[in-house]
Amino acid sequence: MIDILGTDIKLTNFDMSIDDGDIELVTGKDCVKQDLLHAFLTPFFYWGMTIEFGSRLVEFVGGGNDPFYVADLRRAVDEVFQKEFRVQPDSWQVEVYKKASGVEIECEFLPIEQETPESMKFIINNRGI
Repeated sequence: MIDILGTDIKLTNFDMSIDDGDIELVTGKDCVKQDLLHAFLTPFFYWGMTIEFGSRLVEFVGGGNDPFYVADLRRAVDEVFQKEFRVQPDSWQVEVYKKASGVEIECEFLPIEQETPESMKFIINNRGI
């Protein structure tokens, strides 16, 4: 049976994950989460296959914590979710928390054909995402 949420090579620390000599795969909701993370971490125009892949999050590295910064950051996260067809439309929630070390982003979303939301969290600070 084909999983509508997809199958991909499992990445660990941005490298292929190998178990007992075999390349590991990631499927279903875990594939969606990995692909979303890949989109968040990849700046626009960086990936040669298409200039439309990626996000603007790199623009926010080392940024401030003023309300306009946080609003634009939230918009940049929304842009990634809007392009992902495996996430139910308008099902995501984004929370941005100001921290001394940077900005923490928590996302919750509902993959298509799923009833349980998934969550992911990452931090933007002076060193990157």
